Amino acid sequence: MSTSKLAPIFKTALYVSTLCGAGYFAAIVFLHLIGLSLTGWGEWVYRIALIITVIWSILGFRMKFERRRMSFGKSFGLGMLSSFILGIYMALSALLFHYVVAPDYNQKYKSYYRAKRSEQMYNTQLNKMLKEKEVETYNLTASDSAIVEKGLNLHIEKSQFHFTANGAAVINLIFSLVWGIAISGSVAFMSTKQK
Repeated sequence: MSTSKLAPIFKTALYVSTLCGAGYFAAIVFLHLIGLSLTGWGEWVYRIALIITVIWSILGFRMKFERRRMSFGKSFGLGMLSSFILGIYMALSALLFHYVVAPDYNQKYKSYYRAKRSEQMYNTQLNKMLKEKEVETYNLTASDSAIVEKGLNLHIEKSQFHFTANGAAVINLIFSLVWGIAISGSVAFMSTKQK
């Protein structure tokens, strides 16, 4: 493909990704300001930004430049390029958010994650003991608590990278590519269908 044919694809991906990247950053800052940054809302904003970016870039390009039909490869490539650019914006958003907007976020998130994971691990230990003892009720003992706390501490220690600004940036970029494959493939497949 010549560069004159690639220019509209790149411009479309850059334009849509820039708008959605700015929207993503504004949304995570807004969630932080209203106290919902530690909830699942951040994950929903992330997913919605990716879905909108891929759909908007592929369908917008198709309506403007490829009125008849777009090949699967071109649609998929455009979706992945848009996902990649958005992933870069999301990584930059994570760095800006963690270093400038909310420098204490990582510590708060680590505490929040530890509490949630602790609850899951205690429930898992309780269910394990109920099965082993073959009883209907069981109270966790100090040794059960020690097992859970040791496992939890080990898990948190091995997951330290996830509780850093750099970790958040890398995870945002990687997940945008992984989700981009799934979303781009689906949208590209649908965009090649003729009515």
